[in-house]
Amino acid sequence: MYREGPHGTPFHTLLVEGYVDGPLDVCLCISWESALYKKWWPQSSFPPFKVNSSTCLQKVRIGEQISLVRMKVAWPLSAREALVHFFFFEYFQEYLIVVLVNTISDVSSINKASHGFTNNGIPEAKDVVRIDMVGGFALQKVNNERSNFRTIANMDMKLDFVLPSLINFISRQLVGNGFRLYQKTVASVSNRDKDYSKALGDPLFALIREALYASNKAGEVLEVHEPKSEALLLRNESLIERIQDDTHDIGKVCANDHAVEIPPQKEQDTVIKSFGEIEEEETEGSTQPEEGDNITLVLRCKML
Repeated sequence: MYREGPHGTPFHTLLVEGYVDGPLDVCLCISWESALYKKWWPQSSFPPFKVNSSTCLQKVRIGEQISLVRMKVAWPLSAREALVHFFFFEYFQEYLIVVLVNTISDVSSINKASHGFTNNGIPEAKDVVRIDMVGGFALQKVNNERSNFRTIANMDMKLDFVLPSLINFISRQLVGNGFRLYQKTVASVSNRDKDYSKALGDPLFALIREALYASNKAGEVLEVHEPKSEALLLRNESLIERIQDDTHDIGKVCANDHAVEIPPQKEQDTVIKSFGEIEEEETEGSTQPEEGDNITLVLRCKML
């Protein structure tokens, strides 16, 4: 999508968004590796456009770099180039990564204190026109094999005398073709492109794979240890059964012990107890056995 900038300003806004069939680290690698832009950036005969050279001038740290991209445009315009500063940050909780893309217009003003890097190795513009750009792109994981891509940029293409309608036409052609080529390149990386396979070994892309795709390995580990959990469950069930059997046996012993006890005498009448109980009955009218008296023992037994 193209939109003309505010009236009186040289800026033009470009927006591209869509889904890409590829993992997040591959999508970022294609956008990030400026040295490989010539492998996929559109090369058009009408309007004339192609990338003459693209290289990484300085790797400031992991997730930050400076690149120089030079493009050939239609005659009578001079070649354009962009001195681009890339800065990466992530929000892995939402499976999101963002890259800020800004051009550096004044090389002489660069110093360690203000920019965080120096101008060592950054050339001055010669026989080219350096464009200005402020923007970036965002990538979000949809699933393991699909990502969402969105980029937006405000650009000063240094085309003061070109009609906005012509810029709109050219931009739509280039941006549309560029996004389709980007999608094809993602698929080619999945088919083991050597250059991109080597680039994917960078620590930045390894960090993304570890943060967003390492959970799949964790799932495999859980599956490996699953039989051990089942065995532990069987041992616990066997232990419970043994405890229940022991408890049942203890109940039987207590019942038998209770059956052989002889309760104290309460009434003159005999109280017949439960199974297997033997008790003693005294004759009427006797409290203490006197000498010469006979004591009659009545044994009552109820067989089980």
